[in-house]
Amino acid sequence: MHTIRRTLQTDLKLIKKFRDDSLAILKTYGLNEDDLFKIRLILDELIVNSYKHGNNKDYKKNIEVTIEINQDYCMIKVRDEGKGINFDKKKDVFSEHGRGLHIVEFISDRMLVDNNVVTAFVSLKSN
Repeated sequence: MHTIRRTLQTDLKLIKKFRDDSLAILKTYGLNEDDLFKIRLILDELIVNSYKHGNNKDYKKNIEVTIEINQDYCMIKVRDEGKGINFDKKKDVFSEHGRGLHIVEFISDRMLVDNNVVTAFVSLKSN
């Protein structure tokens, strides 16, 4: 198992660099393009959600990201310094807010929301 863990300031340039660096590491695991796409999309949606809604683009606040990967699954956990998420699974996916979490829920095998922490699990396919 490999773990990538970072605390990022609420800064889009730092977030993009972290995402790109993390994907480069994950590629060394020989993931197929579908799994890499899912992981990238989940990272983008969860981190940008924390940036915009959790931390309200406040540079002084942090976003904690943990990625764990082994041969069977990838777990992505994102925590921000916001007030927490009231995720309603029944909410209209076309509403102004919440689409990102619906996307993550749809493409991940499991998504957990606990206050200001969102965790997504992706089962990895063999190449």
